[in-house]
Amino acid sequence: MLVCLFVLCTIFVCLNVIAYIGLAKVEYESKTAMIFPNPDVQSVFVSVVVAARNEAMNLPALLNALLSQTHRQLEIIIVSDRSTDDTPTVMSFFRDPRIRFVEIKEVPQGVSPKKHALATGIRIARGDILFLTDADCRPSPAWIADTLKCFDRRTAVVIGYSPFRRKPNETFIELFQRYECFRTAMLSAGAVGRNAPYMATGRNLAYRKEVFETIGGFDAIKHILSGDDDLLLQRIARRTRMKIKYFVSPTAKVETDAQPSLAKFLNQKARHYSAAFHYPPASLFFLMTYHAVNFAMLCVLPLQLFIGGLSLAQAMKLFGEEEFRWKALCLEPIYAVYAFFSPLLAFRKFEWKV
Repeated sequence: MLVCLFVLCTIFVCLNVIAYIGLAKVEYESKTAMIFPNPDVQSVFVSVVVAARNEAMNLPALLNALLSQTHRQLEIIIVSDRSTDDTPTVMSFFRDPRIRFVEIKEVPQGVSPKKHALATGIRIARGDILFLTDADCRPSPAWIADTLKCFDRRTAVVIGYSPFRRKPNETFIELFQRYECFRTAMLSAGAVGRNAPYMATGRNLAYRKEVFETIGGFDAIKHILSGDDDLLLQRIARRTRMKIKYFVSPTAKVETDAQPSLAKFLNQKARHYSAAFHYPPASLFFLMTYHAVNFAMLCVLPLQLFIGGLSLAQAMKLFGEEEFRWKALCLEPIYAVYAFFSPLLAFRKFEWKV
């Protein structure tokens, strides 16, 4: 029994050390980019591409946030994917020449609707660097300007942090979603830091249009409903020798709202997990091992919280989520159980918005 416990703790320590090293590298690179930004891209023309379906209620706030960006050399491409609401009417109120509006009436059979919408927007984009976000997001004013600081000539992709907004009277489900989002970002950033990127979020993502075209865009994954962010990232990592970075800064995060109910949260996670079937074996092995060991460590909860707390503290500092420092004592055990069993959601049917 003691031997098994020793082996378990040793593996857990090793996994957390690996995560810590990756996060430390991301922190170093993020701070370096802010202090010594690449001057070549500060005047580059960029394209923000947003796929939207029935987002008339969210588009005004998003467009105002994008039009308020401190980086002025940009165009905003809104692709309406078969919207049946007042999206065209809402868009007609925005007369800024930087905004371009595209309507899609039909989607080719066997093609992911969102990938088709994004590909349509990217095809007409004039920017050298593409910024991706969702209609229900609210980018901070320096989102583009600060993210661009990471783009040297060898950088293909910059992944950003996209947390859920903290509400004044949030429910426990909303609180847990914010923590789960933070933990997901922690593992994703750590993987990028150790040069093994496997995940990105389309809410806060930027990549070179040339790289997108070089790998054939979404062609190889167009039949998969999800994965317009993480599966694309993995293809770029495999097929190019360019750098992939994770950039963390309070001025470059993109916030959105958590799901209002447990049912909608599980539906969202089922959609996300559906892409995991196409993840590289090495990434799946690390994630399965990490979550299995994290779950097993619940049998010695004080050790789990102490050992895991070292990498968690590093991540909280990096992402500016210090509010979780004490809440993690309650949330981390729940997360360990959730993360161990939640992959089963990949086999669950889900409702696809588009």
